[in-house]
Amino acid sequence: MHDSPASIRDIPVSVYIAAPAGIAGGRAAAWLDAQETARAGRFRFERDRETFVAAHGLLRGALSRHIAGTGPAAWRFTASPLGKPCIVRAPGMPDVRFSLSHTAGCVAVALCEGRETGVDVERVTPATATIELAQSFCTAAELAGLAALERSPIQPDSAHGDCPTPMAERFFRLWTLKESVVKGLGQGLSRPLTCAGFSLDQPTFASLGFTRLGFAHLDEDLRRAGVWHVQSGLLASGHAFALTMLLRAGERPRLTAYAVSDPGALAAGVAPAPLPLAVSSCSSHDSTVFRCGGWNIE
Repeated sequence: MHDSPASIRDIPVSVYIAAPAGIAGGRAAAWLDAQETARAGRFRFERDRETFVAAHGLLRGALSRHIAGTGPAAWRFTASPLGKPCIVRAPGMPDVRFSLSHTAGCVAVALCEGRETGVDVERVTPATATIELAQSFCTAAELAGLAALERSPIQPDSAHGDCPTPMAERFFRLWTLKESVVKGLGQGLSRPLTCAGFSLDQPTFASLGFTRLGFAHLDEDLRRAGVWHVQSGLLASGHAFALTMLLRAGERPRLTAYAVSDPGALAAGVAPAPLPLAVSSCSSHDSTVFRCGGWNIE
């Protein structure tokens, strides 16, 4: 039985998305603490260092926008008993929880008060999308679906090597969905990505259309933990995006997405630009797969 609309409580979650170029070279690097600076310095390639700095700078700017009175450089972090990063909260500070993700050309931060969330972004690169790699994180049903797409005669319109194929799109949507669930759970690499399985219909990357999405499998302890809400989409930048929230019965996520070019302005209270997203959604307690799209999220 579904809750009536009047009994459903919206849980706000904010997602900030940015391109690393330009952010790392600004104020963001000066905000990092000694541990973050040391981690950034260990990257072999400058592009990877830049992406790391941008992600952590975006996180600090977003936190300062949500919690007044704390500047971006003042944030201190610790870890939960399971190892999930979290802020060191001063007395009376809201229980804001976060998740961050970074990949080539894109960084993302999700913030939510009082509920666990996980976000993941990955660049869709067909050369990476192989059945061999998929075997490390996909269920048998998911692998069968990927193999069918690999055999499909449908090809991308462009001859460019990075042009997404239906199989590559499905591969990275599954990858990001599973990563976001594990991040929301907070168990990191200790939890296999096969803990959750998904069903998706034929993807439509070129038009950023909607894909039917549903849970096909969820480990029993995860199902008992609460109601899992997942959202999956494809960004215009060529990245797969997934967001997971672990909620209670009678709650649903209310997503607000922003495009950020300057975390410093974000921290100073300047309103970021709303980012329209086309996403498919489902929850672990829905008995049917359903489509959710056409959102102009702001």
